[in-house]
Amino acid sequence: MVLLKHMRPRVLLLLLLSGIFMLLNNSTSAYSQYLPCNIVSIAPTGPPTVGAGQTLQVTTAVTGSCDQSMFYAVRVDLVDVHSSQVVSSIVFPYAPISAVFTVTITNRATAPTVLGAWVLQVNAYLIASLNGVVVASSHLLFNVVVVPYTPPSTTTTEQMTTNSTTTLSMMPANSTTQMTSSETSLTSSSPLASPESANLNTTLVSVAVIIVIVAVFVIILLSRRKGATIQKTQPQQQPNVKYCVNCGTKLMANDEFCGHCGAKQA
Repeated sequence: MVLLKHMRPRVLLLLLLSGIFMLLNNSTSAYSQYLPCNIVSIAPTGPPTVGAGQTLQVTTAVTGSCDQSMFYAVRVDLVDVHSSQVVSSIVFPYAPISAVFTVTITNRATAPTVLGAWVLQVNAYLIASLNGVVVASSHLLFNVVVVPYTPPSTTTTEQMTTNSTTTLSMMPANSTTQMTSSETSLTSSSPLASPESANLNTTLVSVAVIIVIVAVFVIILLSRRKGATIQKTQPQQQPNVKYCVNCGTKLMANDEFCGHCGAKQA
């Protein structure tokens, strides 16, 4: 008790936190040891060969058996056995809906440039999402043969072009004669269009006659209007007049006396 009284409060707090950490670490280890979860099987599938330096795709079906009350993460790694390097790693979170479940994960990796057998190790893990501890794992080797990479060629297109050229060159000579005769028949058949030309000419003549008739009618109408206008514009003829014999004032022809000087007119 005397020793505890003389210890500083910071040291006591540090000792307390250390004890709590050790307790949690021991409980996590114990939990991970007794967690009922395991991998039943793993089944990787992929192409038997791959071109050098090309992309390889491996699909792995992981079947597990775990407690449904927990959440897990399924991880699949592809490891190059020769170099011990992880060439691909995929993690997939999963919540089991049944005691036994299957998760399919696809890994993609680039093939080496060295030709021959390429040995891959497929590592599957079940990770508890509660504490991130691996609760189950399984491993399996997967072999792929690396072959020389040959880019896609255009031989098919070239072959089709060659075949079409050969077909054209192998056409018999009489085909040209047939084509010429066809052209000749088309040329000779051109007079068949003469009835249409005759109909067109008849139509043009009819239109011309109608135009002439309309023009004559318009000319007559304009002439009549012009005559009426001239008649209207002519000045009215004045009645017969005479002049006074005495003073020369302008008088009507039937006036007997001058209205100006009163002289009697003869």
